[in-house]
Amino acid sequence: EILRWVDDQVRWNDGPMPGIRVLDFDGGPNMMAADCGLVRLAAGLRFPKHRHLGNEVNYILDGKLIDSDG
Repeated sequence: EILRWVDDQVRWNDGPMPGIRVLDFDGGPNMMAADCGLVRLAAGLRFPKHRHLGNEVNYILDGKLIDSDG
């Protein structure tokens, strides 16, 4: 169901910096403490180094991501 929302621009919000859009969703009872969502990054975007309180999990659906680990 969530992937059907991808093309609905009304569901997307501006992210923490220009070139980032986010689509937040409820991860369900097993993910109650998690911040769940889809993130769109503009091509070529350089995201600043940052930390999270917990783990971060990424699934790349289109394009590629190069992080500090290569």
